[in-house]
Amino acid sequence: MKKRFLCTFQQLKENSPNLFPIPQHPGVVVFKNGEEVAVYENRCPHAGAPLDAARFHKGVITCLWHGWKFRFPSGICMTDDTPALRKIPVEIQENYVFIMLEEAPEKHPDDDH
Repeated sequence: MKKRFLCTFQQLKENSPNLFPIPQHPGVVVFKNGEEVAVYENRCPHAGAPLDAARFHKGVITCLWHGWKFRFPSGICMTDDTPALRKIPVEIQENYVFIMLEEAPEKHPDDDH
């Protein structure tokens, strides 16, 4: 896993999705509630909708495509047995927010043949 700087804590909007595009990755969306922060892959596990358009209210993340609800910060689905949101490990050090991402596998030169 690779530690990657994302932003400062103050840059995160409260109770709103914060999208961070990441090359060769679907991007991450960060939700902040008070001092608590959770980071997820920017994709709803139900139908693949982007979560950066989700609504976040009273500890519930609601995907706007079909209204599926997920509990903050665990990401567990409250609508049915759909898998939880894919969480990205996050660290807050002083005022800085870091995420831990799996490194993309290196492409072997023979993969194009």
